[in-house]
Amino acid sequence: LGDRPAAAKVLADVLVADPAHAEARRNLERLVGAERVPLTLTLDEVAGAPILDPDQSFEVLGEELFVQLRPDGSATRWTRRILRAQSVPEQRDAKTLRIRFDPTQESVRVLGAYVHRPVPGAIPTFDTRPVPDRLLQSISEDWYGLYYDLRQLAVPFDHIQRGDVLEVTWRSDAVGQLFPGVVDLFEVLSDRVPKHLQRIIVDAPPGLSLTTRLSRPPGARFAAEETAVPRPGGGIRHTFAARDLPALPAEGAAPGAAEVAPVWQATTFRSWREVALWYRRLIEPQRVLSPAMKAFVATATAGTPASPGGRTLTTRATPGEILTRLYDYVTREVRYVGLEFGIHGVKPYRSDLVWSRRFGDCKDKATLLSVLLAEAGLRGEVTLVRTRKQGRLDGALPSLSLFDHAVVWLPTRDELVDPTALHFGLGELPRDDQGAQILVLGRPEDPLDLAISKVDPPARNGVVGTWIVTVDPRGRAGIQGTVSFLGTQAPYYRALLLDPAAQAQRLAELMNRRYPGLSLRDFRVSAPTDRSRPFDLVFHAEVPVLAQVDGRRLTIPRPTGLDGQVDRFATEEARSLPIVMGPPMRFAVTYRYVL
Repeated sequence: LGDRPAAAKVLADVLVADPAHAEARRNLERLVGAERVPLTLTLDEVAGAPILDPDQSFEVLGEELFVQLRPDGSATRWTRRILRAQSVPEQRDAKTLRIRFDPTQESVRVLGAYVHRPVPGAIPTFDTRPVPDRLLQSISEDWYGLYYDLRQLAVPFDHIQRGDVLEVTWRSDAVGQLFPGVVDLFEVLSDRVPKHLQRIIVDAPPGLSLTTRLSRPPGARFAAEETAVPRPGGGIRHTFAARDLPALPAEGAAPGAAEVAPVWQATTFRSWREVALWYRRLIEPQRVLSPAMKAFVATATAGTPASPGGRTLTTRATPGEILTRLYDYVTREVRYVGLEFGIHGVKPYRSDLVWSRRFGDCKDKATLLSVLLAEAGLRGEVTLVRTRKQGRLDGALPSLSLFDHAVVWLPTRDELVDPTALHFGLGELPRDDQGAQILVLGRPEDPLDLAISKVDPPARNGVVGTWIVTVDPRGRAGIQGTVSFLGTQAPYYRALLLDPAAQAQRLAELMNRRYPGLSLRDFRVSAPTDRSRPFDLVFHAEVPVLAQVDGRRLTIPRPTGLDGQVDRFATEEARSLPIVMGPPMRFAVTYRYVL
């Protein structure tokens, strides 16, 4: 209606309510121009940085993140990354910068992308060219049972030369605020390439108090400084800067990046107790018990009928029997499938819904098992887990971003059970759940704090068995074996040999990897669905050529079968990161050779 200031005010209000409203943003920028980018990092500031590692294709000369927080905890983030090309990879993927995001939680726009080419001369100058291409790609990986709308905005730098400097600036806006008042920033500072400068600036409004922390891994050497100063209009500006961050080596069997790289955190949570109680309140309304669930628990708690003196008495199953029945049902009958959209990336679906549709992700299944246990008079607490592959973070600030998994803690047994571990029995915990950082969502009176989950003793996991190998004068052999797979070793074989019709073929294929040409004559395995005991295998096989015979000299390669450890743990000539070997295991296998 010709009232431009009023129109601008309305559009600005729309963007506060819905930061991803593209039409409102375009109209506002048409009326008042694009919003000022608050980043201060410039090419001149970092262009003269010396080469830290000439063997790397790229080095990050500078990266700056500016976070503008709003009173409800939502944020707009501006990021600028400046890199130097020290060699030019042939593959396009290696020359593409990717920005990952979840469109149900944020919107992302590339504000500018440029190639700065050095111009020869005494005074360093650059010929700057824009990079116009933007590729929006879906990177959802539903093959392992999680469905979400994860995407990436890719900027390809196709025509670059050695010495070019690449610059990309982008903006991310939160789509609403899922959890008002909660701020949880978790930034891993190191990358696969060296980084000369990392700067983070966070503007917190009045009434939003942040705690920040820099985690330094042992032996890390880099310069860092941090300040927190009042802003003229109220609130606090937090500024963090680190210089000369080395690249993370690409080494096998290494800890997660957060364990060996510097991490900067900012949070509104004041304690792990506060995190636990906050998340417990979040999931409490989702704990819904339907009549069908009650009927199932009643069946699961019933014991074996007894008839003393001609009277039939109804007994109750033991707590161990009840626990096994409920755990088996949730593990086997509720498929591991997660619809990770919006708030349900953090908040479980209602337990009666998970029950009725027979699928859910880790937090859905953990919540459902906890509800069923409570109905049966047993206690099981939902527990958040930072799996071992993510890396442990010593002294971490209270944060939800720390965790990527959920299981159930059983106080009476003082152990964890993982309802997503399909072929694991009670007492058998996947390796990524062991030695992991956990937060039990217990009762308010419980000591709620970050802890480390137990690691199995060596006797619980491993292989125990006896092999009798009879070798004839031409090198042929007959093999008889009796083997038990314990703990973390058993689930693989239960899954592999689950189908009785395919057991012979799969077992023969497996053993042929060690003994080429092996023919399986006979075998017997324990029930793959019985997770209450180790997985046992008894077999008889023949191998056409096991040994090489030269006169009276007999040579048998791989005589004890237990190999592959060098390939797993010693693939590099030298390494700088620790080796994560997993839970300890005991291998007690006797090989008896009869000539």
